[in-house]
Amino acid sequence: FSAFTPLQMASAMAQIANQGKRYAPALVDFIEDQEREKIQVFKPKLLSDLKLQDDTWKFIEQGLVAVTQRGGTSDRVYFGLNNELYLWQGLPYQVAAKTGTAQISDDPLDLRSHAWFSAYAPVDDPEITLTMVVEHGRSGSSACGPSISQLIRAYFADQPLQLNFID
Repeated sequence: FSAFTPLQMASAMAQIANQGKRYAPALVDFIEDQEREKIQVFKPKLLSDLKLQDDTWKFIEQGLVAVTQRGGTSDRVYFGLNNELYLWQGLPYQVAAKTGTAQISDDPLDLRSHAWFSAYAPVDDPEITLTMVVEHGRSGSSACGPSISQLIRAYFADQPLQLNFID
């Protein structure tokens, strides 16, 4: 049995993005005055540094990127028999992600599982890490994937996810 908060999952994903460096979560980077001059800057606080071989970090990253590539668990979401929505196409950078399902013990048919999704982007120079949980969402890809994709696109001011389905 494992229990993690969304903040803990986002921190773990950011630690992978930073190749082992785990920073304290922060809500504010800096404070500005009325003239938009920075009056206080908050420096990231390094909590730990996990040392792994470069090849190991690359292997982990390749697995996370494969989630968002063709054939990956978050490549697309299906709506009905013929409609599918590709979540990551058209982006000028790669996204690393992990989908998940948290089963509920008294749910033998797995109909009330919680869905979660954690991602960082861009892979080459990570700037943003997101984690989302949808209670009783059943599937991280379908319950969280479209929102995570839209949030990443909005953060980088990229083309929004096209919601017109492919027949």
